[in-house]
Order: sequence, then C-alpha cells, then structure tokens
Amino acid sequence: MSDVEAYVLEIKSDADPNWKPIAEVDNPNEPFDVSVSDALGPNYYFRVRIRFSDGSMSSEASTPIKQRLIAPQQAPSDGYTITRVEEAGVATIDGDPATKYLLHFEPNEGNVAKESDVLTYALMFSKTGSENFVMHAAALASPFTFYALQSDAPDFYFKVQAYYKNGGHSSISSSVLKHVFNDNPGVSDGGGGAGGDIVETRCKTLGLTYNSALIMKAPVSSVSVDITGFENIAKEWQLEYSFTISLRGYAWDTVNGGRSPTNDKLSNLDHWKQITTSRKDTFGVMLITS
Repeated sequence: MSDVEAYVLEIKSDADPNWKPIAEVDNPNEPFDVSVSDALGPNYYFRVRIRFSDGSMSSEASTPIKQRLIAPQQAPSDGYTITRVEEAGVATIDGDPATKYLLHFEPNEGNVAKESDVLTYALMFSKTGSENFVMHAAALASPFTFYALQSDAPDFYFKVQAYYKNGGHSSISSSVLKHVFNDNPGVSDGGGGAGGDIVETRCKTLGLTYNSALIMKAPVSSVSVDITGFENIAKEWQLEYSFTISLRGYAWDTVNGGRSPTNDKLSNLDHWKQITTSRKDTFGVMLITS
C-alpha cells in the first residue's frame, strides 16, 4: 500500500458508457465530494480505482454503484408564522350569524422561498387542537379569510403551510390558538353594572411571538445498584430528570430564584430579569380593548 498515490472516483452514465475520473482522495476513509447534473440522463454509475505513484491505474475496480438523480424540491426546512388574527366584520352562513376573521402570516427568518415559487398557501384548523387539522382555506398571499359561527366552540387552532410549484412544500407552522368567542372572566373585566349603570368591559388579548416560551426536557438519567446478601438478589434504581424553561427576552435570576426553583419561585416576576433593551423585543404583548 506504500506506493498508492490516490483513490480515484470514476463515473459513467447511460448516455456516455466510458468511465471518466471525477474526483480523488488520499485517504480511503475520506468521502468523495462531487456534483453531477442530469444533462446525460438520470442514471449514473460510480466506481473507485487506485492510482499508483508511477502513474499507473489498478486493473481491478470496486463494484460499480448505480445512482439515480432525483429532481430537487423545495426543502421543507423553511416555514411560516401566523402573526395576527383580526376581526373583519360580520356575516351570515346558512342563516346563522358568523364573524369574519383575517389571519395574517409571514415567512420565518431564513425562509428563502419567493412568492413566485408558491402554488398556494393552505390554512388548516382544528376546534380542539388535539384532533387532526383539516384544510379550511387557500390563498395566494396573506391574509387568509376565516368565518366562525357564533354558535360554535369558542376556541379555534390554526396552522399554515405553503405548497410550491416544483412539488415541494414548506414545514407546517406551529398551531396558533384564537379565542373567537370567550366569556371567560380571566380574559375580561367589568361589564354588567348595577341599577342601570353602564360599565365598560375591557377584554385582554394575549399575543405571543414565535418561540416566545419554550420548555425543553432533558433525557432521563438513571443508576442501578445490585443488592446482595439476602435470600434473593435485589436491584435498586434511582432516576432523575430535569427541564429548562425559556422566556424570550428574559433571564432567570439564579441568585434569588435558585438553580432548581419551585413553582412558586417560577411564578414570581421578580426572579425574571429583562435582558432586552426594549420590551417590544420580549415574548409578547397584552392588548386591552373595550
């Protein structure tokens, strides 16, 4: 093996049956880095031969491998985010009152797809968030239009996905919860009034940014110990796990809150320190309307 100079990758195709060198490496454990086009058809064949220090090539070669090229598609690594849901009027569906909503969306950071590449955007929704999402509407650009019957369940969950003209598709966005109709006292205050007084009702709408709050669980760690000296052999296990909570724009105060905080400490706002210059760069806003 001392007179081996290089390992040469050779290629041929159905249209050109002659073997031709395309790449070489010095180490047999080093991968070849090659690029080929489909100009000579979809099928290519590869083999490896040895070139010796005197310039001669080995008469034997590795078993040829056939590789069929697949037309590239838009990689489903990009995606979109529903950024805003707004009321846009009222309507009637089969005689029942309904509310019209507009769902605005935008591409995620790093999404290189152009609108000219998109065949259509699909809006999927679910009434529970746990059931299968079904396609509800299609659009060529933001926003989607969504109608909700006022007699329906108060909560709707939405997702968005793009389908591209070359047959590819984007990743599916995270689900977004929209409280279409909600009389929960936790999201409003005031209202009613006594003795005929008119009291203003203020509704609180929470808007969270993408990845505003994350909970990441670490793998379970376990240790087992054999216990002997008794009639039966026993085994003792000890397991532990941990999880990390991340809030966009804030850092946990380990001095006052500790490294393993309780639920009470986690809910104490004094233990979360804002690290962004502006509150607009944190995890979201609460819109109070009357």
